Amino acid sequence: MSKLPDDAAGPVFNMMFGWRRGGLELAAAHYHMALVAQGYSVITLGHGRGWLKHQLPAGAAFLPIAPISDYDPRAHVALARAVRSLQPKALIAHGNRAMRYAARMQGAARIGVFHNFQFKPFHAGLDAGIAVSQAVREAALAALPDLPFAVVPNLIMPSAPKARPPRATPVRLGALGRLHADKGLDILFEALADPALRSRDWRLALAGEGEDEAALRQLAQRLGLAERIDFRGWYDDPKRFFGEIDILCMPSRTESFGLVLIEALAEAVPVVTSNAPGPREIAKEGRDALVVAVEDRVGLTRAILRLLDDEAFALGLGRQGQATILAHYGFDQVAAALARALVRLSPGLDVPAGLHDKD
Repeated sequence: MSKLPDDAAGPVFNMMFGWRRGGLELAAAHYHMALVAQGYSVITLGHGRGWLKHQLPAGAAFLPIAPISDYDPRAHVALARAVRSLQPKALIAHGNRAMRYAARMQGAARIGVFHNFQFKPFHAGLDAGIAVSQAVREAALAALPDLPFAVVPNLIMPSAPKARPPRATPVRLGALGRLHADKGLDILFEALADPALRSRDWRLALAGEGEDEAALRQLAQRLGLAERIDFRGWYDDPKRFFGEIDILCMPSRTESFGLVLIEALAEAVPVVTSNAPGPREIAKEGRDALVVAVEDRVGLTRAILRLLDDEAFALGLGRQGQATILAHYGFDQVAAALARALVRLSPGLDVPAGLHDKD
């Protein structure tokens, strides 16, 4: 493990035990960077060969712990030993497995980061929670009424705002995310099969992996869209994907936050999204994005047609969406909000120097 700064506040353990690549792992990496930026010493704990480790900056303090089950005695002992020797003031846990292990520890504030609407009885063993949206907080308070909660949204990494390139011919539609029923990609395919959209000149780039890939390929074939839909697989750099499309379609059935939404809007991509709980907190209809009801295939068709038919409106929508995201979900703003939440939820944690200067 690399050396920690001698003059930093903390320390804080940032825990995520999954080894695959995905949004939860990326959010954990962002937490590491945000807390370091706020003046904390941070040790991220995770799988030694997992994807998370490689999303951290070079030289970041990383402690490999890889439980093979929800209770792995060797991992439990390793974590307890690290808590005793390094004496963290807070354990920040992402994902149910990390939360299970954190809840069993003593001597530090145990804080779970709730990225979705799934609540388990063992969550009551935590000391506090962070919800990624107001919708998640409201659901969490109903399930865990005795647990104090703060709301801290996911963040985007800093980058200079860029203008959109000229629209391509054919128009490049895009969707990015896990290939799962929750993402509503079957609704998107059915919307694209509408005669009004079928007659337009477009192609759809679909970025992501998941258990529904075979079923989606079959649906595209059945709808006669197979030649117009390109399954791209995983993108390590979403910004590259957003530079390759003209319009993002996000018809999720459920969405606790909407990381893809804020990443796309930060790049000024015109977006059509559903009004699932997370996205409706982020984007205002007609100002930041076009927002349609969940499962509304007809509404989705009409929204995509509107962006196809009015390029000036689409570009203006993207610019305004970008301004909204950079004002409310930028790295500095969310990093400061996270530090304030930790100070409130873990009274024993030091207040990092300069926190109030960054407010």
